[in-house]
Parts: sequence; C-alpha cells; structure tokens
Amino acid sequence: MQTTRIASLVFALSTTAVAQVSLSLSVGAEHKVSLAGLSRVAVGDPDVLDVRTQGKDELILKGASPGTTQVLAWTTGHPKPQVFSVTVTVPTTPTFSATLKVGQKTSRAAPSLLRLAVGDPGVLEVLPAEGGLTLIGRAQGSTTVVLRFPGGRVETWLVTVVE
Repeated sequence: MQTTRIASLVFALSTTAVAQVSLSLSVGAEHKVSLAGLSRVAVGDPDVLDVRTQGKDELILKGASPGTTQVLAWTTGHPKPQVFSVTVTVPTTPTFSATLKVGQKTSRAAPSLLRLAVGDPGVLEVLPAEGGLTLIGRAQGSTTVVLRFPGGRVETWLVTVVE
C-alpha cells in the first residue's frame, strides 16, 4: 500500500538519516551517483523517480514525472543511509503547444506511451484514445502534460484553455 510505504520511509528518515543531498532533474534526465559498497536502496515515490543500480557502486536516478521524492541508499559498514531529496521538473521547452476552448476536444497521437502526467487536471482532461490521446478543455488556464515513451523519450505539451 502506498501510504504504508511512504510512512515507512518518513519513519526511516526521521530515525536513521544522516546528511541529506538535494538534487534536481528534468523528466527524462539521468543522474549517476557513486557510492562505494552500495547494499540497499529505497525510493519514496517510484512514479516520480526511476532508480536502478549499476554494478556494486553506482545508482542511476532518472526523472519519471514532476514531483519530489527521497531516496535512501545504504552502504556496507554504515548503519545509516545516505539521503537524497530529488525534485523532478518539467523540461522547459514544450515539444507541442495547443490552444483549446472550454469543452473543445482534440486528438493527438501518442503511440507506445508509458507514462503520463497532467499538471492541472482541472484545466485539461486527458483520455486514452486508439493510438493516442483525447484532450478536452475543462477550465480556463494553462497546463503542462508530460509524456514518457520507451527508450527514455520525453515530450512536454503546453495546453492553454480559453473561454
């Protein structure tokens, strides 16, 4: 259960943590961390950050969707973990921009989509459609949609909804 996992991570942070390192990544970007004797890793929110090990001494952190999470990394001979606070942000340049009216629908191809994040679902509703997505303007405003595809490809859509 998600709540249990996060509660466990917060408890671990409050009782066993040592110095904390803050990192910022864009969706789709990777950051390598070298830690000699890496023995165990925990991530607070795997929807925000993909974490994998490479060999015995390296972590690969990859931004998956916008948000903030923490990673705990234990090394051999050290009972307390190294703590990484990671903020994942939306890439700054959109790959697609659109303006819709409130209630207007449009379709957009998104084959092989793995993951999707909508910045403000009150402004824009995004529904699956055959071979892509249907975008529906819900309220006046602007929002970002971040899409993740196989191979690490990331698209950022900026959608503005007007009256």
